Amino acid sequence: TTPFLAAGGSALIANWIMIALLMRNRPADLGLLPYGATTPPPPPGAAGNPLRAALDELDGLTGLHGVKRQVRRLVAGLRVREARRAAGLPVSEGVHHMAFLGPPGTGKTTVARLLGRIYKALGILPTDTLVETDRSGLVAQYVGQTAPMVNAKVDEAIGGVLFIDEAYALAPTSGND
Repeated sequence: TTPFLAAGGSALIANWIMIALLMRNRPADLGLLPYGATTPPPPPGAAGNPLRAALDELDGLTGLHGVKRQVRRLVAGLRVREARRAAGLPVSEGVHHMAFLGPPGTGKTTVARLLGRIYKALGILPTDTLVETDRSGLVAQYVGQTAPMVNAKVDEAIGGVLFIDEAYALAPTSGND
C-alpha cells in the first residue's frame, strides 16, 4: 500500500481530497497520469525531467501492467505526502522497501533500477545508485565472516537501492546458515 492508504478514517478521506485537488490543478506535473496514457509534451523548461523520464521508461516496458499501476500509485502517494508536508499537515513517513517476485527475465532488476531513479527524482533517496548482489555476496563460507560482508554491501548501497537477487536463497537450509 502507498503511505496515504496506510492511514485510516478521516486521514484517508483528507488524503483523497488532497489528491483530487492536486489532480484538478495540475495532474501532469504531479506524475498522476495513469500508466499507458500519452504523457503530454513537457512544458517549456521541463526538458530533462528525471521523474518523467523514468516513468516513460517504465511505461515503455512490455507487460508489467500491475507494476506500472502500482508505481503510479506510489508516485502519487509520495507527491501527496510532500504536498501535505508543504501545507503543514501531518505526514506518515512509511517505508519504501519492496519485494519483486517472478521468474528470471521478467524485469525485476530493471524495475528496481527505475524505482531508484524515481525515488531520487522525488527526493526520497540522495542517489539513484543500485547495488546488486545475491546470496554469495552476503553469506560467507565460515561463521563470523557473514556480518562484515552484509555490512559492506549495505554501506555500499546507503543512499541508493540494495537489490538482492534470488533473496529466497538467504532462507536458512541448515543450522549454520
